[in-house]
Amino acid sequence: MNSIEKSRYVQQKITETLLNLLEEKNIEDIDIRYLCSKAGVGRASFYRNYSSKEDVILQYSNKLIQEWGTAFENDPNSSPFNVFGSLFKHYKEHSSFYSTLIRQNMSYIILDTIKKTVGLLPELSNKEAYEKAFFAYGLYGWICEWIQRGMQESPEEINQMLSHNQPNQKIIFTASVFRKTISVFFCNAFPCLSHFSTQYCNTSPHFSDLFDMI
Repeated sequence: MNSIEKSRYVQQKITETLLNLLEEKNIEDIDIRYLCSKAGVGRASFYRNYSSKEDVILQYSNKLIQEWGTAFENDPNSSPFNVFGSLFKHYKEHSSFYSTLIRQNMSYIILDTIKKTVGLLPELSNKEAYEKAFFAYGLYGWICEWIQRGMQESPEEINQMLSHNQPNQKIIFTASVFRKTISVFFCNAFPCLSHFSTQYCNTSPHFSDLFDMI
């Protein structure tokens, strides 16, 4: 086993063990020495790969969303208009992990992963940062509320909710603003698929449009 394979093995054992322990214990009650003992790895190996228990979870969350992104990019049926259905399907497939984050008061990791995916960075202009934050925090709220309510709607139904106006109801997004918004997200998160939404990538939704009502 070379060094890369050994590192992957250690990461896998630590992650699996920590996730199992989180089913029974709060994360603050799990000692790193105990975690390493249960995982069958040394503390030195732990600190070569992670800075903390929370870092284990954060790295795993990033890994999951990267795997989803790769699969979405390689799917010939992918488009800007089914990105949310695909994303919510991902959260449902890994509902045990994401439910654990919420139960452990670690849902901020979901938010951090979304912010990283959409490219919400300190070096952005204020305008760009505000637009990305509006989108990232809104998506985060929707995901957490959906999970906490037992994921009653299917990912396809969620996609429909986000892409169609409902008559006689006040709504946040009009259809046109929605199309622009998801396209901005799509291009930022998955540049290699930007050809799907060229007509929208350079058009950001206007804040005043976000409160149209029908």
